[in-house]
Amino acid sequence: MRNLYDEIGELNILHPKTAAERLGKLTEEVGELATEVNKTNGQKIHNNTDEEIIDEMTQEGADVIQNVFSILDGFGIKYDNIVAAMEIKNDKWRNNIKTEENEA
Repeated sequence: MRNLYDEIGELNILHPKTAAERLGKLTEEVGELATEVNKTNGQKIHNNTDEEIIDEMTQEGADVIQNVFSILDGFGIKYDNIVAAMEIKNDKWRNNIKTEENEA
């Protein structure tokens, strides 16, 4: 994943955009991912097979991750800092689940 992050940094240099432009693209991609998810829960009428939906969902999920990485790289945030932050966030999430289970 680090190689992909570094490559996105190189692409950012080749195709410079403002943070607002990158955020706009991210929002578009999140909407496209939501469309695919909505096909799985009856919120979106479609003629796609399950396999086609999963393939599109995978592609749109990759677009979302790519655009998030593009934004973070644009602010000079390093890959290792993202990983460290995600480890902290996962621990918080896990603790919230345990708290919810104890309250139930």
